[in-house]
Amino acid sequence: MTTIDMPDPVPLDLVLQPKEEFVRRGDGGPTSTEPVRQRISVGGPIYRGIDADSTDDPELRHFLAEDAADSDFYLVHLTCTLRHEDDEPFTEVLLEIDLGESGSAPAPIAWSMQPDRVTDAVEVSRTVSLGPTMKILGVGVEARGEAGRTLSRQVPSLEALYELESTPSWALYRTESVELRGLYRFHLVVRAPKDAAVTGTTSVEAKVRRKLLGVIPYRADLTAVPDALSFTLGGREP
Repeated sequence: MTTIDMPDPVPLDLVLQPKEEFVRRGDGGPTSTEPVRQRISVGGPIYRGIDADSTDDPELRHFLAEDAADSDFYLVHLTCTLRHEDDEPFTEVLLEIDLGESGSAPAPIAWSMQPDRVTDAVEVSRTVSLGPTMKILGVGVEARGEAGRTLSRQVPSLEALYELESTPSWALYRTESVELRGLYRFHLVVRAPKDAAVTGTTSVEAKVRRKLLGVIPYRADLTAVPDALSFTLGGREP
């Protein structure tokens, strides 16, 4: 096993703009075109190239020197900070990295991703309470008839998506007991063709439950800082 200490990158505060296709106009309903500011920031990505000289682990050295001799590997680290508001919480956040290369196939891929999955235990009741007119009653209401039992199921609050593909992503979900807030750290190992110049871009989407408006989907606006979340692997390391 090899342990590598990666520093936290400098965070960049992002502005969330509502997705144009979901903004409601001209239907007499509520409209929200205002951006969401100072709620989300992303740090990095920063990276480090990994080769046979980077480790003392004999099995890893053998893999890098022989089994994967036609590949370059990079350890990539990025962070995401979510600032919670009780009245307008995040319901979902998607952090996506799009890997590309200036050359021929095969394309670079996410060889490994962490965290890969975080779950929240949610109690699911199979007990149904029926009133005298066959209406389903809420918890704690005296009922005339009952059926079922209570069990627990695992609901994902975070999951890695598209491992072994060129668009690795992390999806974060608000659950009954887990809010989307605070600092999240993400790591992935990128496997790329030997000596290929790999480019990458990071994009962020989020859903926010707005007062009176419901859940509104947003996308991070990078027009003012188009290169802020772009990076290149294979050149000089930062």
